[in-house]
Amino acid sequence: MAVLGLFALLLLLGKGLHFLATRRPAVSASPVGKWAEAAVLCLAAAALLASVGAGTGLDPRPVRPCVEALAEKEGPGGFRTPDADITIRRTMLPISVLCEFPGGTRVELVSPWVNPLLALSLVGAAGCAAGFVRAARATRRGAPRSGHPAY
Repeated sequence: MAVLGLFALLLLLGKGLHFLATRRPAVSASPVGKWAEAAVLCLAAAALLASVGAGTGLDPRPVRPCVEALAEKEGPGGFRTPDADITIRRTMLPISVLCEFPGGTRVELVSPWVNPLLALSLVGAAGCAAGFVRAARATRRGAPRSGHPAY
């Protein structure tokens, strides 16, 4: 997942550099190419968000991020329990890393903005894919037929 996120980050950075250098929002001049590029950028954003969410809370000592998040939430007071008493639940859709402490205290490690932006980028990719299909059909219908122009 980290390799996919790194590739997505490099793609988005490259797109940003292209825009700064050329002041053109799209590489392609055709509507079909613009829609395809937009769909790829939305998918890259989704991949980056998914890798950020999936990488949340990874630590050689798995309960350390949970204890640190609890200290941020409730203030420093020192949560003392054996590590085995802390349960960590991970889900990929929606992306979640939930720490459950004895006594019912729960702490979510994934930032609350990750899942809505992930959903928005996937919806954007689907919309751009639909725009791509529509533009491709319009281009194909409007293209001149082969043969003599008088026919």
